[in-house]
Amino acid sequence: MFPNVDRKNVSVPSRQNGSMLIIAIVVMTVVLLLGLAITRVLSTSSSSVVYEVLGFRALNAARSGLESNLTSILNAPLVDGNVPSPRALCESQGVVNSGVNFASIPGFENCRYVTQCGVQGFNNDQDEYFRFTSTGFCTIDNVSEVSRTVSVDARI
Repeated sequence: MFPNVDRKNVSVPSRQNGSMLIIAIVVMTVVLLLGLAITRVLSTSSSSVVYEVLGFRALNAARSGLESNLTSILNAPLVDGNVPSPRALCESQGVVNSGVNFASIPGFENCRYVTQCGVQGFNNDQDEYFRFTSTGFCTIDNVSEVSRTVSVDARI
């Protein structure tokens, strides 16, 4: 009346010892790997935000240097009642390091700029073209430095 059951194929709890331990270790490993991946993504995105902010500050420092250089050459004060030649000022100035102390400006404590002025004459030096270039540098914790460069061409 009852079917003959083979007792060898029936699962017995004594034969399953340790399988839950293996499953738990696999699940914990997967969760650990997911946690490490999320941590890496978050740290990468936060460091890219830091470099983006430093880049923006370096760009503003470069713009500041460019405006300073343009002002010093194109609006030069009179010398002995004569207006000095922009070409002579540009050639005498060469490369100028930051004369501005950014330490007193919040956000620009570790920033500086380097400006440069170049002159090129055309049409037998009747037309003069000036190229003003400025590079801004910002550092963080003296570890990494970000720089941005801006240029302006002018005809006087």
